[in-house]
Amino acid sequence: MPKLGFSPSSYSEPDSEPEVKSFSLIEPGWYSAELLSVEEKTYKSGLGGGLQFTWVIIGPRSAKRRVWDTQTTYHTSERALARGRAHVAALLRACGAQADAEFDMEQLAGNTVEIKVKVDPGNGQWPARNVVDGYREARDGQGTPSSAMEKHVADFDDDDIPF
Repeated sequence: MPKLGFSPSSYSEPDSEPEVKSFSLIEPGWYSAELLSVEEKTYKSGLGGGLQFTWVIIGPRSAKRRVWDTQTTYHTSERALARGRAHVAALLRACGAQADAEFDMEQLAGNTVEIKVKVDPGNGQWPARNVVDGYREARDGQGTPSSAMEKHVADFDDDDIPF
């Protein structure tokens, strides 16, 4: 008689929609995205390294697509270093994070922001690919930053209702 070999209570219901696994390019533009993970990465060149972010698009366009984003945080090139650190600082602002040099970037996983996706045309070594070229605070359906909506709701006093 065949045995199951695992405990069914250890598994939840499968997702109703399978995750889209496509590496085709998505159109340039702003997308709502959730940060899934942050990993440290050392570049093969040995000249530096940085942080690799894995994003999943959650908006109606290209939903469930993943986008990877690597930003330089240490490098022998001052230009690469300044650009990478400026992008990381912009991400921290978009997440509303108050950070210092000891901030654990993995704490950002689960945050939702809008990412600006563009297409890097590639070169002879790699094909065209999507890259993240900006971050901004997530917005509600009205184009209002979500923190502004939260502030508006938090400032609401039901004693102001005239009835």
